[in-house]
Amino acid sequence: MGARGRQRKPGFRWVEGPIDKGAEHFVMTYRAESEPVASIGKGQRRTFVVQFESRWRELDDDSMNDIKAELDFYLVELGEPDPWAYAIYHCRTAANVYSRVHWGYVPRRKGTLS
Repeated sequence: MGARGRQRKPGFRWVEGPIDKGAEHFVMTYRAESEPVASIGKGQRRTFVVQFESRWRELDDDSMNDIKAELDFYLVELGEPDPWAYAIYHCRTAANVYSRVHWGYVPRRKGTLS
């Protein structure tokens, strides 16, 4: 039980897996690179799916840890009631511009059923 007798909902989480790139999703780039290192889609219930792209294998451990820390922070730890909506907002912030890890929002492609 949480504070004041309320039962606390289980938190959000992310898992590695393939995403539908025709559906709305996020892409993550690292530093000044323009090629995505990861793409993030909506999963079932309170889960986000992260597809690490081919560029991921070229990164060193510190870079990988930076990216995983961003995923943890914005999707899990921040505690937003709607992390997806917050991540869309984050894409337009100075924090995103000046970070080593950059988030970009990709809306659903027209003609896609997802």
